[in-house]
Amino acid sequence: KKPDHGPEYVKALESVVAGGRKKNRVAPGMLAELGYMRLEQGDKVSAAKLFDEEMSLFPESKPFLTSVVARITGQPSETKSTAQ
Repeated sequence: KKPDHGPEYVKALESVVAGGRKKNRVAPGMLAELGYMRLEQGDKVSAAKLFDEEMSLFPESKPFLTSVVARITGQPSETKSTAQ
């Protein structure tokens, strides 16, 4: 909400994620949040990697993040239509 605090927020997220990775206990949503910050900075590659890691650790995030990754990478979404 405060763009001028963005760099500090990114550093805090990076610190929390790094600490979580060391303990193999990254909190749900932290990788996705850092991914969104990377996306706002224009770093699509890093964002997609963070979203992929979030989906790997927290499969419940996959339905939403799959479409996000597809949009930023230009790849087709893996979602399947259930309507017949």
